[in-house]
Amino acid sequence: MSRMNDFVLQQLLQENERLRKELESSKRAIKVSEACKDIIDFCENTSDMITKPDPSIKNRFHGNPGGGGLCGGGSND
Repeated sequence: MSRMNDFVLQQLLQENERLRKELESSKRAIKVSEACKDIIDFCENTSDMITKPDPSIKNRFHGNPGGGGLCGGGSND
């Protein structure tokens, strides 16, 4: 019986520690407005290969596909 109590106690202590860490990390949360500003800054300062292609890097999503298929400018027989 003592082993079972020790096991349960150990499980509760581990869960308590996990919850303590979760609580601590939630204290570092930032305001939504600050998070939105961070997202806007990231989007404005990070190159997007689809919407703002870098001409020095070949990007298969830009230019003339030329190979036919559904999107490729082939014939529509």
